[in-house]
Formats: sequence, structure tokens, C-alpha cells
Amino acid sequence: LKNIYVLAGESRKEIDLASEYQALRKRMEPAAGRIVVFRRIMQYAAVAFIAALATWWWGGREKAEPSGFLLTYNEIIVPKGQISEYVFADGTHVWLNSDSRLRFPVNAGLTNREVNLEGEAYFDVARNEKKPFIVHTGGIDIHVLGTSFNVQSYPDMDQTETTLVEGSLEIHNQNREVLATLNPGEQLTYTRSSQSAALNKVDTNPYQAWRDGKLIFRDKSLGEIAGNLERWYNVTLVFTDEKIKNYRFTGTILKYKPFDQILQAIRLTTPIRYQIRVLPESSNVVTLYSRE
Repeated sequence: LKNIYVLAGESRKEIDLASEYQALRKRMEPAAGRIVVFRRIMQYAAVAFIAALATWWWGGREKAEPSGFLLTYNEIIVPKGQISEYVFADGTHVWLNSDSRLRFPVNAGLTNREVNLEGEAYFDVARNEKKPFIVHTGGIDIHVLGTSFNVQSYPDMDQTETTLVEGSLEIHNQNREVLATLNPGEQLTYTRSSQSAALNKVDTNPYQAWRDGKLIFRDKSLGEIAGNLERWYNVTLVFTDEKIKNYRFTGTILKYKPFDQILQAIRLTTPIRYQIRVLPESSNVVTLYSRE
């Protein structure tokens, strides 16, 4: 919104707020009662506007249960360049990363604790011994009673990563077989194409930091980082040489920093040059060239 405001040139105009307010009052007279109504409408409009900024999209989708009742589903869609968070009725807290969507019944957190995820999300699940919280994503089902964990499962990726921060959880395959029970600091990587799983110990900090607008990577190739950069900054990266993808980086990117600063850092530390093509109606295209 700030960028749109500045680019539109509004920041360069001098606005007399007092005059504007008086003009507004004259248009609302003589019915004094309209002011109260107007204020209420503006309150509701503000809530709706904030909801739109938070990228909520409430879908009226339905699904029949075995009992014959219909379940109505909500869906949260987070576009590229954004991060959203949501709290369920039971107190479960979820953060959604860029280019992600979460689908769940309207009564999620009360009688139903199952959600469907595409993308990346961090869950802080309220404990309930009688009803586990289940995340369906990327060919696996994640069963938890109360815990904190991160899941990355984008449709264009062959692997689904589940990283446990606190508590414990079970991961099942589509045949309801238990693939693994995770302890804090463990990550299960499930490969969809081969239906195989690998369990490793990891540093959980990089898998939590994105909620605070930080992208942390340790000895990662530019090819591995590219997907995160595209989603965070809503750009498309084009590699003119495959070897460019193999350059490795360690560092932290702050989301509020302009993307051209990230490109400058890449250019100064590796033999890479770049060109940015601005496309008003779609993502900007950044083409990377080798200087060797």
C-alpha cells in the first residue's frame, strides 16, 4: 500500500485535512443521525478492509460427511510477497508464508481439527488429548496433540519438509502407516515421487524466522534459495546459465529490505550480473547472467 501511495504521487500533494473534514460534514447534513450510521459503516468497512489486506478469502465450499451432514469450508489464500496468521477457536495459532493456502471446516478447532495445506505454514497447536490436530499435505498426514512445528509443501516441489520445534508428532503416509515420530529438532523430508522419507536433525531457527520477516539460510545454493526469493518478493528469476544455481550462500535476508539490495549483494559476492524487467500486470522478471 505504501508503494502504491508513493508511486501514485499522493505523497507530494498537500492536503488540508480540516477543510476536507468540513466539506465531508456539509455533504452529510442535515440529517445528524446519518453521522452515527456513517461511523458504524466506516467501522465495518475498516474491518472488511483489514480482512482484505490480510488476504482472507472465505470460500463457501461444502463436503458431505458420512453422517449425511454438509461441512462448509473456509480457505485462506496468501499471495506472493505476503505473510498472514490466523487463530482457530481452540487457540491453535497458524502463520502462513507467501504463496500458501489453508483449507479447513468452519468449525475447525472445536468439533473438527483437520486442515489441508498447500505451501508453508508454522503451527502452534493447542493441546487436546482426545482430538489430535491433523494437517493433510504433500502426500502425508501430520498428527499432533499439542506442539509447534513448521511444514513446507509447495505443489511445485517434490519434497515435503516437516520440522518439529516443540512437543512431538506422528507422520502418516496415505495408507495410514506411521512413517516417523518426531522429537524436537528433527525434520522429516518426504519425497512424493518415490514415496520415501528421510529423518534428520536440524537447526530449527531458519524454519521459525520467516514469521518475523527473516529468511535464514546456511550453505544453500542459489537454486535452492530461488524459490523462496520468488515467493517473498513476487518476482520470477530466470537463470541463463545452470552453473549460476550452484553458487552457495550463508546469511540472513530481511523481508523489508528492497529486492535490489539482495541482488546487489549477490552481484558483489559472485560473478553474476542481472537485469530487471518491470511488468505492470504480473511479477517482475529478474534475469541472471554469468560474468565468467
